[in-house]
Amino acid sequence: MTGALMTPAAEVEAARTALREAIDDLTTIGHHKLETDEGDVRHATTPPLLDQVDNEIAGNSQNAGGNSWRSKLPLWEDAMALFIDVDRHVSRYDGASRAERVRRWGAECSSGSPATVVDAAEQAARWVESCRQLLNPKPRHRLTGQACPQCSAERVWDREDHDNGERYARPALEIDPKIGACVCRACDAQWHPELWSHLAMVLEQQRAETLAARGWSEGLRAKSDAERGRNTYR
Repeated sequence: MTGALMTPAAEVEAARTALREAIDDLTTIGHHKLETDEGDVRHATTPPLLDQVDNEIAGNSQNAGGNSWRSKLPLWEDAMALFIDVDRHVSRYDGASRAERVRRWGAECSSGSPATVVDAAEQAARWVESCRQLLNPKPRHRLTGQACPQCSAERVWDREDHDNGERYARPALEIDPKIGACVCRACDAQWHPELWSHLAMVLEQQRAETLAARGWSEGLRAKSDAERGRNTYR
């Protein structure tokens, strides 16, 4: 919202419109016109975002086989966190489905105070963004083998298979495109882009110290590669 150029009343009205659109995205079927390469226009529908997420995790649960659950587990956990947050906001509203309760919540907030309208619009927008991130996740770049400069954690054991009681690790440091920062999943430290150069220097120093502690150096590695005939031209 461009609140800097709007009157308070206009800003609230813009928030009310944004809230209504977000609730529609979350709870109603979308209708779209698609134009083919031949110029024909076809009509298509898409399920509500909340239904799409629900269907996605249900499908993953039914189709997972062998070890494929490991790649689906983060989606399931994040989707459950989204649904818990939604249900927490709409639990006092009547309705047979989550979508109905969300619509009732949106309708009441829309007729509330200006602050209520603005807060609800921002909340609904976060739900929409979470749904879209779950359905089309942006890849996270994990920094394997690097320890967090803040807490020294190299891995986090935060994925668990409840069926067999096994836990699995992933690198603690990763670049999360959703918030645009490098984060540590162990201690929640964050380094935004303006600090990446400093973080890179710290990690490089960390790598050099690790090699030195192992009695290894770049010179020895180069010599070893040459002896094995693996030098590359630059």
